[in-house]
Amino acid sequence: MPAIDVSKIGEGGGIFCRPAIHDNIAYFGACDKYFYAIGTKDGSELWKIFTDGAILSSPALDNEMLYFGCFDSCLYAVSIKEKDIVWKLRTGGIIASSPIVKGNIIYFGSCDSYLYAVSAKTHETLWKFKTGNEIIGNPIIDNDKIYFGSTDKYFYCLDKKGVFVWKFLAGGEFLIGEPCISDNTVYAAASDGYLYALDKNTGALKWKFLSGEEAYLCNACDEKHVYFGSRDRYLYALDKNTGEVKWKFRGNMSFNMPPIITKDRIYIGLDKIYAIDKKGHLIWQYNFSEIVDAFSFAYSPVLYKNKLYFTAFDGYFRCIDIDGNPLWEFRTNAPRGVEFKPGVMTSVSWWDEKQFSVFEEEHSFAPAEPYPILSRYGTDILTELEDKIENKYVDMKNPYLKDKKYAEPTSIYTEKKNTENTNKWKKVFGI
Repeated sequence: MPAIDVSKIGEGGGIFCRPAIHDNIAYFGACDKYFYAIGTKDGSELWKIFTDGAILSSPALDNEMLYFGCFDSCLYAVSIKEKDIVWKLRTGGIIASSPIVKGNIIYFGSCDSYLYAVSAKTHETLWKFKTGNEIIGNPIIDNDKIYFGSTDKYFYCLDKKGVFVWKFLAGGEFLIGEPCISDNTVYAAASDGYLYALDKNTGALKWKFLSGEEAYLCNACDEKHVYFGSRDRYLYALDKNTGEVKWKFRGNMSFNMPPIITKDRIYIGLDKIYAIDKKGHLIWQYNFSEIVDAFSFAYSPVLYKNKLYFTAFDGYFRCIDIDGNPLWEFRTNAPRGVEFKPGVMTSVSWWDEKQFSVFEEEHSFAPAEPYPILSRYGTDILTELEDKIENKYVDMKNPYLKDKKYAEPTSIYTEKKNTENTNKWKKVFGI
């Protein structure tokens, strides 16, 4: 059983996928089983389609067709013109993987352990490649090669006909998110906490970087660096050739999805939306949620026509400008949090290590009640307290981090938020 058991996410959760945007319309699915079309100018609902399962798969857009996976084990094909389901293909397991389309072929992974190649024209499975366990993360394509990871701890390379090229055994599972490729290197993070840099032609290990906790496929590249987020709450900027740390930026939550890289900025979705520069300095942060609990986390935003669009697990789809000012928000049918199948019900505070216990074998929980002090006084309390008692585990564990100075949040930024934070918590804690 993988570390993430996606079958334990039931209907009624929020949104955890990247929207596809085309002609001023944003398309995405949610855990309420609906697939939405939302106007990007004002957040108005244009249409929606009901499916037979929760949707965590980000849609792929090709020739005015949208493709996405669903928890009912089906790949859906939706027509933008017809605003309806045209066809769907059933696999043997839940589909959390986000598809990609190239040359009229749709590639995606399934929890039945197969990577599929499906014809967009005939809707037939052209081939499928079996791994040793579930495929939760997203595949990528580069020069007619397909790269993806599995929860069997292997990272794979196939050719466009599904023929095996190479595989690399990591120390942990490859989970949600996606790898990235730059030059001749593919970068992929695993649950053992390592970011692996592999030769894209042979699969040979070039270098690996160890973070402080387990990691998902939270990595993205630009011309100089690979940016890697971990559950230790740091975004690391590493030299692409050597893996040397150039700087690190600390957020308030675990990194679950890759950041968005632009020419001069990096946008991150966590408990807030963060905008940082290419040196790791915080430019602004937008606190999108008035409630602070285990479900106050956002997917990294999409930049479209100089605005940022992002989904969040509180059930909202939001738009902000590039300076972090809110423009509008759209509420789905999804209630806050997650409703689960019968099992142990556990309420957790948002920073608790069990915040993703939804993904663990032995845990499931009902929508969390916000921790009262954080709910009343704001999330900055946690960061300030941790600054006083920060565990240096990461620095001791990783030789790259010893005796280095990093770019951390400074006072030269402005915070965009919709709640008022105070310093009253100091009295509460007697600090």
